[in-house]
Amino acid sequence: MSNANPQEGLMLIEVIKGLSLIIAAAIPSLVAALISRSRTDLKQLKAKYRRLLSDHRFMLELEQNYVQREKDLRGQSGKNTMRKQVLQTTNLTLSGRFTPNRIDRELGKEADHE
Repeated sequence: MSNANPQEGLMLIEVIKGLSLIIAAAIPSLVAALISRSRTDLKQLKAKYRRLLSDHRFMLELEQNYVQREKDLRGQSGKNTMRKQVLQTTNLTLSGRFTPNRIDRELGKEADHE
C-alpha cells in the first residue's frame, strides 16, 4: 500500500467501519428472530403434545366403554386378550405411563402454564 493514495486508506477504513456497524446491527436482529422462532416452535410443540394427550385420553375412554359393553354382553371384557393380540400383530404395547389420571393431571398442568 506504499503507492496508495492516503485518501484510499481513509476510504477503506470508513468502509470497514460502515460494514462493522451493519454487522453489529444485524446480529441482535438475527438472534431475536431465532429466539422468537424457537418460542413459536415450542408453543406449537406444546399444542401438539396436548392434542396427543387428549387423543390418547379419548382412546383409553373408548377402550373402557368397549370393555364395559363386552362385560355386560359376554360376562368378560376381553381387554387383556385384545391387548395381547395387538402386541402379537403389531409389536405395539402401552407403556402404562399415560393413565387417564396422569393425562388429566398433565393436561391440567399444561393449562395452568398457558
